[in-house]
Amino acid sequence: MKQVTYLYIRVSTDEQADKGYSQINQDEMLRKFCSINNIDVRKAIFEDHSAKTFNRPRWKEKFDQLNKSVKDEEKAYKIKLSELQKKIDTIEEKYFALKKITNTMKKSLKSPDAYNH
Repeated sequence: MKQVTYLYIRVSTDEQADKGYSQINQDEMLRKFCSINNIDVRKAIFEDHSAKTFNRPRWKEKFDQLNKSVKDEEKAYKIKLSELQKKIDTIEEKYFALKKITNTMKKSLKSPDAYNH
């Protein structure tokens, strides 16, 4: 069975966007990753709120939906840019079947063109 995912894409500062981590760049990198790995993207969720708290409208909306209906084949992926990484990882692992892509994505986070073949 083909995997299905939702992309969660967040940038909270102009500096992050200016250094190549814009929502457009994140979306392109994640879609390329999913394409290479035969994963269907059901929807991309864009957020521009700070990671200081989980009071983020799009995250809460999708989290609530997934918490009610998550299936084994549905995975949650995101680019990890948060200072609260350990707390985020704990929450995601508790509620989602999360396939970690951090190591695969590290080079692309340093260079947004890393997936341009």
